[in-house]
Amino acid sequence: MKSDEKKQQMSYATTREKPCILVIFDYTSFSGLGTDLNGFLREYLLGKQCGFQQFPNELSALAYIERKCLPIGCIGISQIRSAIYYNPNAKYHLPWNIFSSLKQFDGCEAYIPPLLQDGWLILE
Repeated sequence: MKSDEKKQQMSYATTREKPCILVIFDYTSFSGLGTDLNGFLREYLLGKQCGFQQFPNELSALAYIERKCLPIGCIGISQIRSAIYYNPNAKYHLPWNIFSSLKQFDGCEAYIPPLLQDGWLILE
């Protein structure tokens, strides 16, 4: 999807005075194996670089989601490698802790949920 299309989608939420979240799904077989991609994203977006300043203020949050097909035949979302990053500059803020099963960061606060036994949320 082109960036112009994303801008149109964000403006749709903004004209209705609603928050907007951009979800990045990581489908790769290794999904950042051996890296802490969600940690890098947190540092870039909310750390000294203030990466959220590079995004429009219509973007309320960015979600990085690692998902895969589990051996039981269902789609799973990794609690360990997925996270929600709240934009401190957002025009319309997404309510805090709306995704209570995933890590969440807003620059000042961090929420780390209790891990499920295997660290995967199962989508049925």
